[in-house]
Formats: sequence, structure tokens, C-alpha cells
Amino acid sequence: MTDAKQTIFGIHPVEMLLKSPIKIEKILILESLQKNKLDFFKKKASEKKIPLETASNRKILDEICPDDAHQGIIAFIKTEVQYLPLESLKDAKTILILDHITDARNFGAIIRSADLFSVDALIIPEDRSVHINPTVIKASAGTAFFMKIIKVPNLSNAILKLKDWGFWIYGSVGEGGKDIFKTPLSEKTAFVLGSEGKGIAEKILEKCDFKISIPTEGNIDSLNVSVATGIILYDLSIKRRKVQG
Repeated sequence: MTDAKQTIFGIHPVEMLLKSPIKIEKILILESLQKNKLDFFKKKASEKKIPLETASNRKILDEICPDDAHQGIIAFIKTEVQYLPLESLKDAKTILILDHITDARNFGAIIRSADLFSVDALIIPEDRSVHINPTVIKASAGTAFFMKIIKVPNLSNAILKLKDWGFWIYGSVGEGGKDIFKTPLSEKTAFVLGSEGKGIAEKILEKCDFKISIPTEGNIDSLNVSVATGIILYDLSIKRRKVQG
């Protein structure tokens, strides 16, 4: 953990924050918030002994969160989401490897899908990648607080480690890969997802055991990375249910 103070905003992210072990310094809430929500947060703050301040003017919250995405509530914390070591994944079953994803909302949406489909962890590079920030947390609906996230200096080396631990690596490409819906998946599976503009770097793609694609029929040949992630993980969940009977 580091001591960088930050704000968490939005109803769902703050609800999830209250369920996490992260210490909340203060909650600022709009007096005109829907009564049931206002009462809920007042009760939770009281139970957890968190200072809660109400604001009569929305502009007070707008100054802290200028893009107006706060939905009438902002929480202040000192600690950031903890990044874990790669070695914590030896016994994992499902991992996402994000190759230089830079859009915070896409990253948050990927985390949300990963949580929904019980992904064990996400791996991101230390450089040229978005990290956990308030926008990511809001886009994840707060699930970023509960997802294992690993930062590594070199994705290629991380993939080699995963292979040593029995993982098969599947690289998601826009076209030219095996049809994901017809491709058997291993018990220990890691999916590589590329950046919004460039896709998976060639040196990373070379480390993948398989290239997979989602068949499409429209006028464009690729999906938004967060949408593609949801489809891939849904397909994985269906295949595993069939195996389990």
C-alpha cells in the first residue's frame, strides 16, 4: 500500500468501498440525494465510525469531481488498491493479461466482467498502461477493490512464468485466430488482451500458445476490448459448466 490520498466517487463504487478493508477518512454526500440512499450511507458511516459530511450545494462536490460523475457522493481514502506479486498466481485457474490498455473506462469495465465471471487475477505492465485510479474504480462499479491485480516490469517474462506453472496462453486477435467458440480451453487459462489501437504486441503474441478470435458479421472487424473480454469470459464459463456437468 502507498499513502497517496485519493477520492472514490459514485454510488456503487462507494458501496463496494464500504465492504472492503480499505480505511475511509471521510464521506461527503449531497443532502438532496435520494432518501433511501442517503439513509443507507448515513447508517453505514455510523456503523463503521466514518465521518460523514452533507453538502447542500452540488457545486461543492463538482469542484472535487469536475466531470459530474460523483452521483452525489464522494469518499476520501489514503490508501490505494494493493498490487500483488506474480507468485501469488501459482494456484490460480483463470487470468487476464492486459497488454498496455490505456483507457481507464475500458480497464474498469474489464475488471467488472472479470469479477462477474470469477477471474482470479489481472496482470498489467508497469509502464504504458492505465493503473487503478478513481475513474477505473467507478467503471468497475467498485469491484476493483476485490480483484487481484499484478503489476510486472515485463509481460513476456510473466507469460513464461505462467507457462511454467501449467497455464496455456490464449491471445485475442481481431481476425486470423481460431474461433473462440470452437476452441477447447485448458483448466489453467490465461487470456491476453491487446491495447485499443495496436492490439497485442508481436513479441507478446509470439509467446501465446493459441490465437483466438470472436467471429463477427458486421461492418467492422473488431470489438471494443472490454466487450471482447466479456464475450470471451462468458464462453469460458459455459465450457466449464459443461465439463462440470
